[in-house]
Amino acid sequence: MINVCFSDSGKQLSLCMEGHAQHNPGNDTVCAAASALGQTLVFALEGVEEITLDVRASKGKLFVAATPTAETVTMFRMAHAGLVAISEKYPKNVTVKGEILPYMPVE
Repeated sequence: MINVCFSDSGKQLSLCMEGHAQHNPGNDTVCAAASALGQTLVFALEGVEEITLDVRASKGKLFVAATPTAETVTMFRMAHAGLVAISEKYPKNVTVKGEILPYMPVE
């Protein structure tokens, strides 16, 4: 089971992923899809200037945290949408908790 958690504190956005889908060991397309979304989020965030980015990855684990901006919120929301879609199709293999709220500029 891949457990995914999104958090939006207003000051930091975060994603944590842990586990393995175990959908089809040796040829696990569910795990590959979830991993691709997580890694795409990291690659996209690395291209954003003037944000604080924290990425920690190890076997079966990914943690990503970033400063909320209009751009980063959109990226996190897209990753959230993709992971939720996977969890709805494969509920025995992926769970998603939390959400990312629409961007609200701090004045």
